[in-house]
Amino acid sequence: MKVNTPETFWSRTRAEGSCVVWTGLVNYAGYGRISWDNRKVSAHRLAFFLRMGRWPVGLLRHLCDNPPCVLHVVEGTKSENGLDSVRAGTHHKANRTHCPWGHAYDEVNTLIKSDGRRVCRACNRRAARRQRQSVSVARSYPPAPGATSEPAGSPHPFGVRAPGSLHLS
Repeated sequence: MKVNTPETFWSRTRAEGSCVVWTGLVNYAGYGRISWDNRKVSAHRLAFFLRMGRWPVGLLRHLCDNPPCVLHVVEGTKSENGLDSVRAGTHHKANRTHCPWGHAYDEVNTLIKSDGRRVCRACNRRAARRQRQSVSVARSYPPAPGATSEPAGSPHPFGVRAPGSLHLS
């Protein structure tokens, strides 16, 4: 049985520019993987443990945007990690040039929400128009059979309405 030590871990890394990259097994996204104390862990999490003397709480962010790097990692939040990927241009939605309906994300057609999301103005107008139409269509239908549109305390105890009257609350 192979015993893992800090020396065996660091022997599987090499300097590459300012980064120290993992040369062992990597997953589909390029992050290093290793077995440590009979469990699979990410190489950058183990490197954090070996350097800091404690396991990271929550998420680790790569400051260098290099997945196999085990040196430039800090603890952070999911929000900070998402902002890092947007700044680096690696966020899965940051490089989209068109909305799902094919409208261009350009200065004229793009609305930036307060949370940073991009919204297609053409689609936003279309959705608002459909919403207004559905509300007006719903109001034009007569009430369902047995339903009353009379307010509580109506003089009509059985919900009987005068012909042609429509009372919307």
